[in-house]
Amino acid sequence: MKNLELLAPAGSSESLIAALNNGANAVYLGMQGFNARSKAENFNEQNIRQYVKLCHLFNVKVYLTVNTLVKDGEFANLVNLIKTAVEAKVDAFIIQDLGVANVLKKAFPNIVMHASTQMGIHNLEGAKIAKQLGFSRIVLSREATLEDIKKIKNNCDIEIEYFVQGALCVAFSGNCYYSSLCFGESGNRGKCLQPCRLCYTASVNENKLNSGYLISPNDLCLITRLNELISAGVTSFKIEGRMRRPAYVSQAVQSYRRALDNLKLDVNNEIEKLQKVFSRGVFNSGYYLDNSTPKKLINTQFQNHRGVKIGTVIAVSKFKELNKITIKTNNYKISAGDGLKFISDGFESSMGVGNANQIKNNQFEVFSKNNAKVGCEVYLTLDSETEQKLLSTTKKLRVNATFNAKVNKKAELTLEYKGIKATVLSEEIISEAKSAPATFNQIEDSVNRMVETSFELNNLTCNLENVFIPKSVINNLRRIAVEQLENNIISCYEQKMPKVVFDSNFSLKPQLQFDFKNQTYYIVDEKQNYTVPNNCNIVLAPSVFNEFEINKLKQNYNDCNIFVMLPLIARGDDINIINKIISGLNKQTEGLVINNVYGLYYALQGFKVVANYALNVVNSFALELLNNLKVLDVTKSIERDLSSGLNKGLSFRGYPSLMTYTHCPYKTSYGYNDCKNCKFEKGLQYTNERGHSFNIRRTKIANCYFELINDISLDCDNPKMIDLRGNN
Repeated sequence: MKNLELLAPAGSSESLIAALNNGANAVYLGMQGFNARSKAENFNEQNIRQYVKLCHLFNVKVYLTVNTLVKDGEFANLVNLIKTAVEAKVDAFIIQDLGVANVLKKAFPNIVMHASTQMGIHNLEGAKIAKQLGFSRIVLSREATLEDIKKIKNNCDIEIEYFVQGALCVAFSGNCYYSSLCFGESGNRGKCLQPCRLCYTASVNENKLNSGYLISPNDLCLITRLNELISAGVTSFKIEGRMRRPAYVSQAVQSYRRALDNLKLDVNNEIEKLQKVFSRGVFNSGYYLDNSTPKKLINTQFQNHRGVKIGTVIAVSKFKELNKITIKTNNYKISAGDGLKFISDGFESSMGVGNANQIKNNQFEVFSKNNAKVGCEVYLTLDSETEQKLLSTTKKLRVNATFNAKVNKKAELTLEYKGIKATVLSEEIISEAKSAPATFNQIEDSVNRMVETSFELNNLTCNLENVFIPKSVINNLRRIAVEQLENNIISCYEQKMPKVVFDSNFSLKPQLQFDFKNQTYYIVDEKQNYTVPNNCNIVLAPSVFNEFEINKLKQNYNDCNIFVMLPLIARGDDINIINKIISGLNKQTEGLVINNVYGLYYALQGFKVVANYALNVVNSFALELLNNLKVLDVTKSIERDLSSGLNKGLSFRGYPSLMTYTHCPYKTSYGYNDCKNCKFEKGLQYTNERGHSFNIRRTKIANCYFELINDISLDCDNPKMIDLRGNN
């Protein structure tokens, strides 16, 4: 379909080429610095123009990820990097940090910005704020529902991008602080250590419920949901995987290309292909979209690549220093170079196949130092033959050629692709043939030698007199014409792009300083035993978010200035409840504490708004932007390395949320799947293998949301945002 974009990850040059060859409409990539996949190969100032030109030659857009938080002292380097990317003709920039958005709009007029999924936009109010801030596209958080996507499409003129394939973060986009606060490596800086992929034990009041990979989600696969997403308003379909192999990129792009080109396609075969290149088991087919929280999001048994089940181990014996493993397959061939995994009742072993002997139909012998057990299920984790085919796929631009050669004239070669032409004349005057005149076949043979180029010959028209032409002349004409046609195609593409230049008057100093009120805010919930000063600022954060609970809490602090803390996530009917509560606030005396960009919408409606730490404010340029949006006060980031350079801002004291979930940990812990059987009770804990226990706190609006609370309190000098709720 027209105007639908298949967006592929390019963590390396090999993956970028794989995406081009298999039909991507756009790629997203990072340069060395300021991107959320710092461990990927990425691109640099020396090669970025080369690869952007290659993409533009194939009419493929390039989006540069600038999707990390940036400290004040890093903006000079950031601006220089963006200059390089702008000069390289990158199509758009994917941004997380509000301060980065503020700077780039000033420094590079007409720059095209996409709001990263790390910004956590998931509802109409957030989309409207993104539009106001100058974003042309939002990369919705994975938690966004079909209902909210439709609302955005119908009420906001902004492009919508949505992840359809790949790994899922268990925590809400952009607000995972686990790796940073517990290990010193920030996910908001592209350095996440993925503690979510470790083992945990769930318990309530010291009673063990479950153990395993309790916060490791299955991978996403929405290839069966494309029609629904298109109807809802999604136009860009994004594949996750900048850390994955080029073969994964090839297969994912190939499968989704087929599905988008034929929306009636039976995709079961494509799903199996996708499982081969990477899956952690059963794919998640989109519970977020349906605004539901099934147990199957989390796979407690496996947290790495599992592949496709192909058979069973039927015998194991010794063979010299190795184990000879006999496998009965389900019509699968096992070949040298394949990868296998053996799984049975907690046992797991992997191997790369060196030799595979077929002993009878669907029975193979393989040899490994690793052990396997009779009865083990066998999974194919790498299909070497398929991967070789995937990586050998090449895409060429089919060109038409016209060759003219007349006596005593210069030879002329024209190459044409979709109306774009390159015409080249020979240096030599062509003479009349005395014995062996040039033929069509000779000309075709020389013109067709474009193996090392991006072109292949579609049709050749020859206008020949009785002339003699050396092969070297034709070869030289072809070489120059190919180079010119490449440049002409790229030039035609880039002439249509918005003109983006660096504003020489731009200054790396905020024009406005944030006017802090130097006040302290105390966060409380429905517990009664809080000690607070008289006439202070009270932030109400009930566990059940509705008018009744808010009004009841207000009565407990009727001599204080009241602020209501908006939840980090608000989907579907949540917003209706929030809007009803907000409509009852007195704009003169009451306000809001916000945790997501959607809360800025209410600042523009005239409410007193305080930004909490979940907005990830780490630089003066973000402060300037929030000041322009009439935000009253700002709590700076709780990530110490990021907030250390920001002298201004409220400091947070208390037990912060390491992660916020939209799935239900009680379903995972107890093993049920229906909310009608809800077993919620306070006291649920997850304990990691080091013995650290993390309490889980629930907030219920129309939907339930859960926070994993740090077991160590953040302390700071002169705190201004003080969370009195403790760690439960």
